[in-house]
Amino acid sequence: MNKKFIFILIFLIAAGVIGIFAYYASIPKIPAYSDEPKDWVKTRVAERVIDVKEATKGRGYLQGDLRELQLILTANYTETILTYSGWYDNEFFSTAGYTKDGKTYLGIGNNMKPNDKVMEIFVAERIIEDEHKVFIFVDDGWKRAMPNTNIIWGRYFDRIKRFSFREIADGIYMDEINDDPSRFGYNYQLVYSGILIGNLTKEQAQKGSAEGVVVVKFQ
Repeated sequence: MNKKFIFILIFLIAAGVIGIFAYYASIPKIPAYSDEPKDWVKTRVAERVIDVKEATKGRGYLQGDLRELQLILTANYTETILTYSGWYDNEFFSTAGYTKDGKTYLGIGNNMKPNDKVMEIFVAERIIEDEHKVFIFVDDGWKRAMPNTNIIWGRYFDRIKRFSFREIADGIYMDEINDDPSRFGYNYQLVYSGILIGNLTKEQAQKGSAEGVVVVKFQ
């Protein structure tokens, strides 16, 4: 075996190795998202910000403003629009919270300010294959005003859980549920029912009664 042949062989092997490394380096890397909710909360001075990408594992993002807030979620290659609404002081609202006479009583969104005496809440969902997780975040204002908060869900509102108020950051509390996939239809293009968070009962939810209660609906 002459030296020229050996040189060519070494060159081809080296080129092949470099090509393999270049190929794998060009493959887009999947971001590593944490499964620990405490890692999703970012502190910005007085604010606590829930990272929506972390909570949804990159499958969701928020759009809208104080007039209407929506969570755009990708589920089974389909974009689903989930909205926020509720009842406060016997009044229905479909904005990012309840405000009356210039005063905010209840805020909805992923930016929260503990200790500001305003009830605040945010809901996110993670749908990946057979996993249907709903994460509900509230601040200390909500905890003080609504210690007996219930979570009611299911296509026919037949599931109920008392909110556990697990503290994941200073002034921020969370609970989670396994969602009922049957509340979605037509490959997540239709949402039959929502998730209710508030001081109402399962019977009130099934009757559609919100008189005298504070409720936020995620649908």
